[in-house]
Amino acid sequence: MIEALLKIIDRLIEIKKRRIQSRKQMFEMVLQPTFDDLLSVHGDYIKMFEQLTVFAGDQRRLALGKKIAKAKEELRKRRLEFEPVREKIRLVADQLARQKLSVEEAEFVNAVLQYFPSGEPSLPHSSATTLLNFLERDLTAEQIDMLVTRTIESHKRRWSDVCTTFASLRIVVASER
Repeated sequence: MIEALLKIIDRLIEIKKRRIQSRKQMFEMVLQPTFDDLLSVHGDYIKMFEQLTVFAGDQRRLALGKKIAKAKEELRKRRLEFEPVREKIRLVADQLARQKLSVEEAEFVNAVLQYFPSGEPSLPHSSATTLLNFLERDLTAEQIDMLVTRTIESHKRRWSDVCTTFASLRIVVASER
């Protein structure tokens, strides 16, 4: 009887060890690389958007028109640079969201999905596409700078959520034995 109980306990311990090992592998092979990829995308977004905040000092309409045209061209070009990485992140996060995850893993995946509703720059949910649409309108330099500033702030808030959930996840995974 005691031997049978010890075998059951040993089996439960083995199952727990495998579950912990599997979770650590998921973290190292999927979640950490997803975070690292998003870190690159976030840095590019912030640089790209900060380069657009150059309008408010110059009120001459012709100069402003040239600056807007240049900004639109640069924005179109730059948003395509990380398109494959954004798409990869989105696909991985979508697949992860369909899996049975721990609370910490699910919170991280949700934060990643909330960072940008779509990995495709052509969809209306993309911040770059939204800014391009606004640049097509007849806005003042101050309005453009305000939109760019709000876009940057929004990305920084969402990035903070990603970092917070990732830190919690990392701590939980590291503390498992």
